[in-house]
Amino acid sequence: MSAQDLPFESRNHVPLEAEDLVDILSEVLNYLRRGLSGKYSGRLDPSLTSPQIFCLKAIGRQPGTTMGDLARDLQTGPTAITGLVDRLEERGLVERVADPRDRRVIRVMLTPKGKETMEEFRRVRVHLVRELLNAMPPDSREALWRGLRGLRDSARKLSGREQV
Repeated sequence: MSAQDLPFESRNHVPLEAEDLVDILSEVLNYLRRGLSGKYSGRLDPSLTSPQIFCLKAIGRQPGTTMGDLARDLQTGPTAITGLVDRLEERGLVERVADPRDRRVIRVMLTPKGKETMEEFRRVRVHLVRELLNAMPPDSREALWRGLRGLRDSARKLSGREQV
């Protein structure tokens, strides 16, 4: 058995399995998805798919990203990204812009409608997370923040993106 297969322990010496963490995170993410598609769906465009939302978020984080960079960020192929961007462009959420320094390069930007859509998505998502956090005792919230920051920092180190 390798060290990766061994359980790690919490502060109170309760064995925690990586699989348990994955299950817990999946359950929380499912709650958020249900909330977004359930009680808040009237505030969001129900026809937007998860891949389209991920694509919009990536473009919003890096305005003017290239199609190639977008494909790498979303870990998908150029054909899939082209289809996603086509559909988002048809809906008026993104626009393709030729790079003024190199006309062969196409950059993708959110339109005002795309920015508005992502801002509403962010507001709803923040509201759902606040509901979850407010249902927790304050000491549990603090422990969660510390744990999530540590998990994020570990992920950044392992991915070579140490940007704290």
